[in-house]
Amino acid sequence: DAYTIPFAAAIDPGMPQPATVDLLAEPGVAIIGSDAFRSALTRTLLVEATTLHGPADLEIAIMTEPHRCADWEWAKWLPHIDRSGRPAISCQPIDIATWVSSTTNVAASAVEGRITLLVIDGPALWNRTDSPLRDLVVRAPAHVRMLALCPARRDAPASCTVSITESAPDGARIEHFGSSKSGSTVLPALTEVSVAEDVARSMSSLVDLEAPDAAHDSSVDVRV
Repeated sequence: DAYTIPFAAAIDPGMPQPATVDLLAEPGVAIIGSDAFRSALTRTLLVEATTLHGPADLEIAIMTEPHRCADWEWAKWLPHIDRSGRPAISCQPIDIATWVSSTTNVAASAVEGRITLLVIDGPALWNRTDSPLRDLVVRAPAHVRMLALCPARRDAPASCTVSITESAPDGARIEHFGSSKSGSTVLPALTEVSVAEDVARSMSSLVDLEAPDAAHDSSVDVRV
C-alpha cells in the first residue's frame, strides 16, 4: 500500500511479515518506552518512510525541546524536511507556533496527495493548555500524520489510534486503541544515529522533480 511503512519482524503466529504501520489509516502513532527505544524506532520509521517516498509525496517535520534538538541533527540531511522557510527541526515554542500556523492555514489543494509526517518528541509539546502543538494535535489537518514519542501510555495523545510499546527483551507490542483485539508482539528494527545519518546524507543531493519546491534553495533551518 502507498504509505504502509515496515518497521519490525512479526513474532506472533499468523501475523503478516513484516509488521507495518499504515500512515493513511492511522492519524497518530504513539511510540512508548525508554528514551533510547523511542528515538531508535522513530529513526527506523523515518528512514523507511523517506526511502519509500519522495519529497513530492512526503514531508517531514520534527518538533522537540531545546535540550533534545541535537538528537535530530541527522535528519536535516533528509530532502523531505520542509524547505519553505519554516523551521525544519523546531525546538523553540515561537518556531513551533509558526510551523503550526502555516500548516493549519495551508490550502487543501496545495497538499493534495501529500502527507506531512510530524514527529512530536515529548508530551510537554502538546499536553498542557499552553503547549505549542496542543491545538494541532486536537484538530490536525487531514494531511498531517503524527509520531508521538511518549514515556508512558498515559502520555499518548487521544488522536493516536495505534501504539508501539517497548517490551522486554528487545521486543515491542502493537495495539490499536479502542480495539477489542489483543495486541501483537514484534521484534522492532532499532536504527542507530550513525546509520540514519548515513541514509539521510545519501539522499540529501536527490531532487524530486515532482516536489512543489524542487527548484527552491535546499538549505535547512534548524532552530536551537
